[in-house]
Amino acid sequence: MTNGDSDSDYVVIGAGSAGCALAARLSDDPRNRVTLLDAGTEGPTRFREIPGVTKLLMANPRFDWMFRAEPDPTIDGRQLFWHAGRMTGGGSAINGMVYIRGRRGDYDDWAAMGCTGWGWADVEPFFRRMEGYTGPGNGALGQGGPLAVSPMRSVHPLAHDVVHAAEAIGYPLLADHNLGGGEGVYYALGSQAKGFRVSSARAYLLPALGRANLRVVRGARVDRVLFDGKRVSGVRYVCKGKTQVVGVRREAIVSAGTMQSPLVLMRSGIGPAAALNEHGIDVLVDRGQVGANLQEHIGFVIAKFVDVPTYNSDMSLRRGLRHVIDYALHRRGPLASPSVQVMGWMRSAPELEQPDLQLNWLPFAMDLTANPPAMHKRPAVGLGAVVARPYARGRISLRDASVDSAPRIDFPMMGDERDVRALVAAARLSERIYATEPLAHHVIGTAPPFRPDMSDEDIVAALRVCVRTGLHAVGSCRMGSDLQAVLDPALRVRGIEGLRVADASIAPRQISANTNATAIMIGERAADLILQS
Repeated sequence: MTNGDSDSDYVVIGAGSAGCALAARLSDDPRNRVTLLDAGTEGPTRFREIPGVTKLLMANPRFDWMFRAEPDPTIDGRQLFWHAGRMTGGGSAINGMVYIRGRRGDYDDWAAMGCTGWGWADVEPFFRRMEGYTGPGNGALGQGGPLAVSPMRSVHPLAHDVVHAAEAIGYPLLADHNLGGGEGVYYALGSQAKGFRVSSARAYLLPALGRANLRVVRGARVDRVLFDGKRVSGVRYVCKGKTQVVGVRREAIVSAGTMQSPLVLMRSGIGPAAALNEHGIDVLVDRGQVGANLQEHIGFVIAKFVDVPTYNSDMSLRRGLRHVIDYALHRRGPLASPSVQVMGWMRSAPELEQPDLQLNWLPFAMDLTANPPAMHKRPAVGLGAVVARPYARGRISLRDASVDSAPRIDFPMMGDERDVRALVAAARLSERIYATEPLAHHVIGTAPPFRPDMSDEDIVAALRVCVRTGLHAVGSCRMGSDLQAVLDPALRVRGIEGLRVADASIAPRQISANTNATAIMIGERAADLILQS
């Protein structure tokens, strides 16, 4: 074991959406020595930040952890991939770039569940602090922050027809959805600037790399946190085949993401005692909720063939070259566009007090019956939804005590009947939008496994074939005021001194939106909590 690392005041474990923001904010003060340990070896480049290049990053093991879940009996034993960014910036470096805060009620629910200081009024200033919005309207968003947010540079013509069709059946256009309320449709905003992706790494970390008090170690797989009694003393990691230790003078913060933060805690002796004993790990704190409470957006897409070109049909050499030139000269076209262009909050049943579905429309479509899924060769679009606040719960577990082992992911995608009912309603709602003008006359066919005339039982059968994760895993190290919670509302690990967790794993309940903005906000909020203490 090599012990040559100098001590740091703060050690941040993970350079993802939250970790980059956290490390940058902690190192704003030159008196703080900060070490950021990044398991990935790849960083952002201008080519990788072209929005249209996303498809080359996700599901590529060089950039994506591609964790595979256990066979899920609720979807006929299928094993889904749970994607997570394997490069600096984490999920923000490979995701669809949608920027959205979520709904007011999401965070007020966190506060009501015992997470004091995490209601909408508490977190909204941190969203505003991080946002650097450029564009018309949207007074909800901050304009001076490091994270660039902007309207889409190129909108597919059918996007407007989707919005008008939704309006025709009673769902208004929400002009400023980041105010956190309302029911209706809206155009997506992107974490991008001048046609390029802006990840947490680009926004926070790269501008801070020249600081003498910030050290970034890439390719560092954290084995465990070390303790003097129950006080954090260091972090042990493996880099380039060597085991090394960095000492911790003040705090270590685990920001390894929903799938890996609980693994770090468990390998460090914090977790369910029986499971730790099974893998030969000495129990420091018996905490059964570590890895539990796992939540994901559960969703689907219904693909329709249309009578106008779409992004998946524009992949010929001639058309592709035209789009490359358009992007190079003007930073416009499909290469400059986020994946999701129109979104919406809707209710699966009229008696519900709040929307429980998040609608998503894409100007392309994939054949989900193919293995692996592939782009349709004919012009096609996708419209579907996720269950915004799902009831299904799963767990992250250790396979063994090795730092090189992937997490065990057990999650029943269609294991709760309430989620299944919402998905069926969402499928019918999607079909209704497709069948409404001005969108309807563009639709010339439906791709399997869906059909417009399906019974509820047929829809459920189709969902078992094609339901997917929303790429928004949260909750495996939940915070709360109850003694079973892994963290207290200040993100401190219960029963330990000098250790916190700060990433999407802290969420007690899923939010009604894409989770990247929330993860970055958590990094901002964590830095504030740490520096105040």
